[in-house]
Amino acid sequence: MIPRHNILAAVAGRRARQSTGTPLPDGTQAVYLKPAAIGGSNINGGTSWADAVATLAYAMTLLNVGAGRVYILAACPGMAYNDTSLTTQFNWTNNTHFYGGFAGTEAYWEQRNVWANLYKAHSNYRWGMSGCTYLTAVIDGLWGRTTSRGYTAYNVGGNGTWRNCFLQGGTTAALYGGITTLAEHCIFSSTTNGAYSKGKYIGCLFYACGQYGMIAETQSDTGGPLAVNCTFADNTLAGIAFVRAGTDGKLRNCIFWGNAGGGVLNPGGHTITYAYCDSQDGVQPGSGNISADPLFVGGGNYRLQAGSPCVNTGSNALWPGVYGTPLAPYTLAAMDVDLDWLPRKVGTIDMGPYERQ
Repeated sequence: MIPRHNILAAVAGRRARQSTGTPLPDGTQAVYLKPAAIGGSNINGGTSWADAVATLAYAMTLLNVGAGRVYILAACPGMAYNDTSLTTQFNWTNNTHFYGGFAGTEAYWEQRNVWANLYKAHSNYRWGMSGCTYLTAVIDGLWGRTTSRGYTAYNVGGNGTWRNCFLQGGTTAALYGGITTLAEHCIFSSTTNGAYSKGKYIGCLFYACGQYGMIAETQSDTGGPLAVNCTFADNTLAGIAFVRAGTDGKLRNCIFWGNAGGGVLNPGGHTITYAYCDSQDGVQPGSGNISADPLFVGGGNYRLQAGSPCVNTGSNALWPGVYGTPLAPYTLAAMDVDLDWLPRKVGTIDMGPYERQ
C-alpha cells in the first residue's frame, strides 16, 4: 500500500474540472495504456484512451522514435492495478517518455493528477535506461518495485530523468543512478537503500529504508548539488552515506531527522557542504543551517506542522526550479511545485520536499 502521505489529492478536483488546456498528444505521437479491467486491450492500437492497449510490454513494441511516436501515456486510477507484463529489463532510450498518473479520461495535460493515479508496475524485472541523457529520456508517474533484482530502476551509464515516481524494492537499492541521473519529486521507501547514486535529487523523500536513504558517490564530476529540498527520515542506518573518496557533496534546503545511525555519514572522506539544512547531527558549518526537530505531521507523514523551524527557513536562491524537460509538455512545470504539486514558494521556501501552504 502506498504511504498515506502521498495520497493527498489537493488539486484533484480542480484538475478534473479543467476544461481547457494543452491537448494530450494524438496516436501518431503517443501510445495509450490502461489496464484491461478498465477497458485496455492488446488488440487495440493505443491511439487514444478508448483504443488503449492493456500491458506495458505491448505498449513498448508500439513506440517508434523515428516516426515520432515517443510517448507512453498510462492510466492506473487509484493505483489499483498491477502490471507484471515485463519479462525482461525495460530499457528506455533517448527521446522516449513515459507518463503515468492518468485516470484514463483526460483530454488535457493539466488534468493529470499524478499521485492519485501512479502507474503500478511490480515485477521480477527492472526498469533501465541505456545511453540516455536527462534532457531527452523521462520516466514520470511510476510506482515501481522489483521483488528479486538488485535494483528496481537502473540507469546504465547513469543517465535519464525520474520524476514523480514512487520506487520500492531492489535487494541493493530502489534506484541506481550514475553521473547525470536526475530525480525530481520522487519517493524512495520499503527498500534496502533508497538510491545508490552520483546524480542530482531535487524535492525527493527518502524514508524508512532498511539501510540508507541514499548511498552517495562524488558529485564533483558534474557540478551542482547532490540533494536540494530533500528529506531523509527514519532510515535504519543513516540518511546518506558517502562511500567513496571524492569531493563536493552538496546538500541544500534538506532535512535529516530520525535516522537511526545519523543524518549523514562520510566514510569516504568527501568534502560535504551544507546550506539551509536541518541536521540531526548538530548545526553544520555554512549558511542557514539548524538542528531542531522539524515537527513532521507524523505517522508516516513528512509534511511540516505549523511552527516547524523548517518553514520559511530555506533559501529561495538555492531552489533550482525544474531541470531538463518539464514535468509534462505543458507550462505547469514553470510554476515550481512541491512534492504535492502545490506551489513551491509560499513566502520563503521551506526546507524539505513539502511546502507548508
